[in-house]
Amino acid sequence: RLDRRVDENNGCNENGPFKGFSIVIGCELMYYSIDIEALLDTVNILLSEDPDGSLFIHAHVFRVSGLAGQLNAELLKRGLHTLRVSLPSFVSEDSLQQNPLWGNVTCLLSCSNTLMNKLLDESNHTLPVAREWDIFTGDEEELGCLAKGVLEADHQEEEDTSASMLAAMFESSS
Repeated sequence: RLDRRVDENNGCNENGPFKGFSIVIGCELMYYSIDIEALLDTVNILLSEDPDGSLFIHAHVFRVSGLAGQLNAELLKRGLHTLRVSLPSFVSEDSLQQNPLWGNVTCLLSCSNTLMNKLLDESNHTLPVAREWDIFTGDEEELGCLAKGVLEADHQEEEDTSASMLAAMFESSS
């Protein structure tokens, strides 16, 4: 929902770009050249000015070590606390087995501390899904086992590529 009337001609209202959404949904491959600040600046522009009425639902594949921690630090700077939502809380085990790469995805909910406490309070839920959520700190140990494997595989691939390049350089020079 928009709190202000939006001029449909240019995607802006009299006060600037679209604003006032209660929920922003997004995803991003967290790779080498990601600008986390710009990503979250966009989210802040879109979210409602009421922090307890705003929720950012996002999913990421972290392909570089340390980016999860950077993302969490930037979210906290903006007053957004984050919950990690386990895939099995909304995707069946059968679907996960049929689509193993989905295990690379880290699903997150970011919101005010007040709203996060409400989400974690099981008395607010008719389903036990909140038991499968935990506070996201950006520690890579929290990432799904497949996501950790991707980071390790990427690191190994970088080492293998470097070794191959060195071997090729030596072969061409001899």
